[in-house]
Amino acid sequence: MIKRLLPILLLLLVAACANYTLVPAGRTAVQGTLSVEPGIPWNRFERVAGGVSGSSNQNEQWTLNGIGLDSVQFFAGIADGQAMIKATGDGKETYPAFHKSMTASEIMDLFEATFIRSAKTTVASTRNLRTAKFGDVDGFRFEMSYVLKDEIDRELSAAGAVKNEKLYLIVYGGPKLYYYDRYLPEFDKLVATAQITK
Repeated sequence: MIKRLLPILLLLLVAACANYTLVPAGRTAVQGTLSVEPGIPWNRFERVAGGVSGSSNQNEQWTLNGIGLDSVQFFAGIADGQAMIKATGDGKETYPAFHKSMTASEIMDLFEATFIRSAKTTVASTRNLRTAKFGDVDGFRFEMSYVLKDEIDRELSAAGAVKNEKLYLIVYGGPKLYYYDRYLPEFDKLVATAQITK
């Protein structure tokens, strides 16, 4: 049991060193093209660089207890021909692009490919693609199981839609042990209240 808890304790220590700003409960704008209404206060993660949490003009990340323990990632208004995240470093790393003609299945595959490359893991698999509401828009939802270098089993849930030829996706993830199930209802509230504003 101690061996299983040690990586999570290390994540708590790292999370304590990160930079956050408060996101209060209530209607909140995300990158100027999307808004959600969290039922509880979240923390916006400010120091986002590289990986699946790589920053761009369409990308924002929130957490309750620290990145690595629970996080919500917003991909707001990804345009035709644009990757979900920007390459960092020497620019040699490239990511697959979204195309406005993509089906929900192709978008799920796009996310999986982006995630695997950015997180540098091959232990990830998506499943259970289905139609679902994204706020008041007809969209889709799917789940993913994955393992990173710390060997902690994690779960992820993603919900999104394509509107005005742009991709909107909200992704929630955390360790399977305790964190994922605990805050999944809060993620559901974000998805239910999502409004595409542009």
